[in-house]
Amino acid sequence: MKTSVALALVLASTTSVFALDNESFIAQVGAQNNALSEQSGGNNNQVTFQAGVKNQAVTQQSKAGTKKNTSTTAQIGARNGSIVGQTLGNNTQSTLQVGVANAAVTYQKGGDAGKNDSTTAQFGVKNNVLAEQDGGNNTQRALQVGVGNVATVAQSGASTTAGNTSTTLQFGVLNAASVVQKKGDNVQSALQVGVGNVAMIDQNGGSAGKNDSVTAQFGGRNLAVVGQVGGKNDQGTLQVGFGNSATISQTSVTAPAGNSSTVEQFGVKNAAIVGQSGGNNSQDTFQAGVRNFAYTKQIEASGSRTNDSTTAQFGLNNVSFATQTGGNNDQGTLQIGAFNVASTSQNSNAQGLTNTANTTQIGVGNSALTTQSSSGAPGQSGKLQYTGNIHTSSTYYTPKTYGFLSINSWNTFAGGDRPFSGETGVIQNLVAPYRGGTNVASTLQVGSGNSAITSQTSTGARTGASLTLPSFSLPVGWTGKNQFLGLPTSPIAYGQVTASVYAPEIVPLNGVDNNSSVVQLGSKNVALTNQKGASLLPTSNNSTVAQIGAQNYAVVGQENGSNLQGTLQVGYKNAAVTSQTNGQTSANLNGAATVQIGAKNAALTSQQTSLATTIANPLGGLGANGSLIAQVGYGNTANAFQSTGPQAMIGANTQATIQVGANNYAMTSQSTGGYSSGGVSNSSVTAQFGYKNAAVTVQR
Repeated sequence: MKTSVALALVLASTTSVFALDNESFIAQVGAQNNALSEQSGGNNNQVTFQAGVKNQAVTQQSKAGTKKNTSTTAQIGARNGSIVGQTLGNNTQSTLQVGVANAAVTYQKGGDAGKNDSTTAQFGVKNNVLAEQDGGNNTQRALQVGVGNVATVAQSGASTTAGNTSTTLQFGVLNAASVVQKKGDNVQSALQVGVGNVAMIDQNGGSAGKNDSVTAQFGGRNLAVVGQVGGKNDQGTLQVGFGNSATISQTSVTAPAGNSSTVEQFGVKNAAIVGQSGGNNSQDTFQAGVRNFAYTKQIEASGSRTNDSTTAQFGLNNVSFATQTGGNNDQGTLQIGAFNVASTSQNSNAQGLTNTANTTQIGVGNSALTTQSSSGAPGQSGKLQYTGNIHTSSTYYTPKTYGFLSINSWNTFAGGDRPFSGETGVIQNLVAPYRGGTNVASTLQVGSGNSAITSQTSTGARTGASLTLPSFSLPVGWTGKNQFLGLPTSPIAYGQVTASVYAPEIVPLNGVDNNSSVVQLGSKNVALTNQKGASLLPTSNNSTVAQIGAQNYAVVGQENGSNLQGTLQVGYKNAAVTSQTNGQTSANLNGAATVQIGAKNAALTSQQTSLATTIANPLGGLGANGSLIAQVGYGNTANAFQSTGPQAMIGANTQATIQVGANNYAMTSQSTGGYSSGGVSNSSVTAQFGYKNAAVTVQR
């Protein structure tokens, strides 16, 4: 068995007498070291130094010409292996390995495309670095210190105007970093310090633009996975602590649009998952504390449409969900304290406007759920429906025909009415486009155990319109049966035509604007707000709920726009329920204000209006309900019901109730409308002061 072998094989050759010089230096110390160096084309420089046991170094450089290849390999320790292949010139590579069983493989291909530069330094035990660069203008740096570090970098497709740049630094134990960049103009930097950190980055940009990724991990068991496709993606991840996890995927973006994501996590077992697709998505997540979780998904935004999400969590066990699709969605969530939960879902398509949600929770165990949808639909083709009648005053005749021949034989039609109906062929743009509205929701919760649920939708719709045509005469036949040479000779008979056409989806009902604001201070407050609608005229739903104290309840439901609601509760066990709805085309106004101060107050307000269904006079059914309930004291109860008729109403219900004292009771019910000529307007005022008052008012 050989105990000491020193082998130096140097092949230095030139292609012609005019080529420049090749330089090679090899020094080997130890046992069974192997070094192979081949240089071609001149102007190449290579240095290999090996010390230890079973070190291997293979270096190949070729066709430098007037360009220069430079390679330096230094190995100290046992079983180190280094393979370097450089071709077509203008490549630079340096590898230093110290420790046991280190392995470094570098492949670079440059030539006229530009310069490849790779630097690898490994210290410790079982470090592995694989770097492959193709096309020039690629730069890669890898430094690994510790035990069992693995770094794999592959870069390709660079040109004179585009380049791949990757820098990986790993310190500690069992760190792993894998970076794949293609088609140039990609930049990525990863720093890992601690135990068991893993970073995997895949970027694919090319001529479409530039992908930027920065990953820094400190602590133990941190995991970061970043995938970016299509160019113009920007993502930064910083994790400090123990057991942090971040997963980001951004896809299919080209200039000028871009995805941008920033995730910062401090503490223990923080997790952030971000998925963005389609461009013009921006996401920021900041988590500090213990076991915070944030999930953000944004898809299909493009052009001038954007999705923007910001989540900041401080404390313990905070959870935040945000899902946005279609673009023009804006979401902000701030949670401070412990056990807070916030979920936000927003949807807006190409015909929708904007959704905006802001949630702030401070305290312990607060929960907020916000769902907003702003939809619409484009115009499309449709068919007209028609109905009518042909009236003739006397009998008329039409000749019977056989092919092109007309014989002396007649069809007989008695005078009277002949109804007809049917539909036309397809007509372009007959179905009207409609848009969604603008939803804005703001939730502030301070205290313990508060719950706020807000659902706002503004989908829009379509309705039909009919048109009665002017009456006209139409030839229907002949008044007699006379013929000459097969042609009728009697006078022409005429019928009087009355007809109407109906387009079932020609009138757009755009989505209304919904605005909701919820402020809750205290403990165990609950606020539910639901707003939605479609309206013939521009209008909005507005809701404000403020609760201060303990165990307050507020439920608000508004539909079809132009509803106004305000609820303020201060004290203990207050309950307020407000429901407002209006007519078929939603041009009415409902207004409700409820103020409760004291303990065990209860207020219920229900208001309803209804429009007439005719489109010829869309404002013919105007009506307005107004309600005000103010309660101060103890055990007050107020109920108010207001309704205007289904049709032919121009009425208004107005109700005001004020109670001060203890154990007051007031109930008001008002109803107008129907087919009365004037449309009745009801008004009711109830004011109670003192102790154990009761008032009941019913008007119809």
